[in-house]
Amino acid sequence: IAASVVAGTLSPAEGALIVTRRALLYRQVMGKGGMILVNLPSGETEKILGPRKDLVVAIDSSPSSCVVAGDKDIMTETAEAFKAQGVKTFTIESDIAFHSPALHGLMDPLRDALGQFLAPTSPTIKLYSTALVDPRGQDLRGVEYWAGNMVKG
Repeated sequence: IAASVVAGTLSPAEGALIVTRRALLYRQVMGKGGMILVNLPSGETEKILGPRKDLVVAIDSSPSSCVVAGDKDIMTETAEAFKAQGVKTFTIESDIAFHSPALHGLMDPLRDALGQFLAPTSPTIKLYSTALVDPRGQDLRGVEYWAGNMVKG
């Protein structure tokens, strides 16, 4: 959000609106999720996780690590499973499964909350998103981007 304000696609007031509206919505899912940093590339981590829907690679943080998000009740078990395979993990102090399908239910309320207030403009400097596989040429300004950003980091 801050990068979008600096790049000129959002005004400071619009950036603050996104932050506050999302924070209010996150209250609905507080205490239900968790996140761990896994010292493996995202592709390898996804292979280990398999087709599970309750755990996802939420953030591809570097070529050698990623963040897994999911239901609170399985995060400790997941970290232990990685450790048993010799993979280091670190618990992230979060009780929300940010950037995961657990937040799908918040997308429509965020769209509704932002729709009439955002008037994004073209960036004055190049802006790339960590929420998109290939951010070049993508619209990183509108309500759809900000709603989608909640479920994919």
